[in-house]
Amino acid sequence: MSQRARPISDISVGLWGNPSWSEIDELNPDAADGTLSADGPVGDTLEVLLSSLLDPSRSSHHQLHFHGGKSGAGALTLTWSLRQGAGTEIAAWTESPGLSQIVFTRTLTAAQTNLITNYTDLRIRFVADAPAGTRAQVNWAEMKVPQLQSVSFRSGLRVSE
Repeated sequence: MSQRARPISDISVGLWGNPSWSEIDELNPDAADGTLSADGPVGDTLEVLLSSLLDPSRSSHHQLHFHGGKSGAGALTLTWSLRQGAGTEIAAWTESPGLSQIVFTRTLTAAQTNLITNYTDLRIRFVADAPAGTRAQVNWAEMKVPQLQSVSFRSGLRVSE
C-alpha cells in the first residue's frame, strides 16, 4: 500500500493557466485536462502544493509522477523538482517532452528522501523553456510514498504454571 499526494493549491503560476492545480489533481492522468505554459516560455514557473502525507519513517519507495508533453514544433526543456516549503529543493530533473503525452516517473534516492523533514509542505515546481510557437503541458502530478508501517512485537517469553 502507498500514500498519494496530489496538488491542492497553486503557490506560483507564472504565465501558466490559472488556476493550474485543479487541472492536474486527478486520480489518474487525463490528457483532455491540464494546464499550459505561456507560448515560447522562458523560465515560466508553475509551483503547486501537494496534499499532506504521513512520514513513512523509511527512505525507500518515494516516487514522483507527472503526465505531460508539449504543443508546437520547437524543443521544450521542462525542469521539475520536489521542494519542501519555500526554499529547500529535495530533487530536480530535466525532461524534453515530445508531442505525445506520457507519464514521467522519478524515484528519490535515500539521500534525497532523508532531506524531507515536513511531509505536510511538499511542492512540485515545473519550469518551462521553449522557443515561440511551443508550449509545455502538464495534465497530472502525484507523489507516492509508502504507508506508515505499524510495528508489532512478539514476546519470546514463556509463562509456566
